[in-house]
Amino acid sequence: MSNSKRELFIIRAVTLICFSFGVAGTLLSIFSNSKSMLFDGMYSLIQSFFILLSAKIFRLITKEPDDDYQFGYSAFEPFFIVIRTTILLTLNLSLLFSAIKAITTGGYLVNGGFVIPYEIVSIVVCLTVYVVLKYQGIKLRSPLLKAESISWLNDGLISIAVLISYIIASLLNNKFSYYVDSLVTLIFIFAMSPNLIKIIVFNTRELLNCAPSKEVQDKLESIIHSTLEPLEYELIDYSISKQGRSMFTTIYIKVNKEYQLKKLDSYRKRLVKDIHKKWQWMDVDVIFSHDTDWLELSGPTFDHDTKEIC
Repeated sequence: MSNSKRELFIIRAVTLICFSFGVAGTLLSIFSNSKSMLFDGMYSLIQSFFILLSAKIFRLITKEPDDDYQFGYSAFEPFFIVIRTTILLTLNLSLLFSAIKAITTGGYLVNGGFVIPYEIVSIVVCLTVYVVLKYQGIKLRSPLLKAESISWLNDGLISIAVLISYIIASLLNNKFSYYVDSLVTLIFIFAMSPNLIKIIVFNTRELLNCAPSKEVQDKLESIIHSTLEPLEYELIDYSISKQGRSMFTTIYIKVNKEYQLKKLDSYRKRLVKDIHKKWQWMDVDVIFSHDTDWLELSGPTFDHDTKEIC
């Protein structure tokens, strides 16, 4: 099975599991009168919807560039992750206000006797899926699977919190038991929200064509020097950006005028192959030149008096 087919298979399998737990959790929250249980179920339902969309996004980013998107569809991956995470963060805020309102109005009792087995099963399944998705996300170099793994870890932590709230509520037989569910809801909202905000910031940076980590940049430079070592050359500059799993780099090399185009093309081909061995989703453009003065003219030019593009 190819990596693409394996990723799609994983996405579909996870969707079915997530939707089943979402329906079960939402229905059980009605009978148990638990807001934290409702949060657990709604979280899974929303996740199942977005997991289905992630399959569509995966097919998009593997498409060839066309007339409408001449540089490809790579930006759709971080854009999708930003939208999904923003909606989950909005759900957090909605339940935050609901929990605060419940606490300030006297709280409520939770009927959790028949829900505890469900939460135990949910914890086992969520943490198992998290481990599988994290491993496959690293192996397949898939930001989508990595993002899904974080969601399943969050879902597992929610289930743990819900289970704890039910156990505490069943052990307590006083007024404090009315506030347990709301307090637990507040705890995992505050615990999860910073991570969701971090995901939004990271993927927004990628939407704006930010560079990858310094580790990636250093590795790219090392590959360039290693591959071109037999040549007499000077690495003038390189630029690199990252969107989701896709990266784009333009490398400018100054070489001796005596080198023929055929020889330079052979090194260009070798360099592209070496880079693709490390990053399959890297779009590479290697430019050899005898005279690099033209580089200053290759970007936008500005009228410094008006600050407008000429």
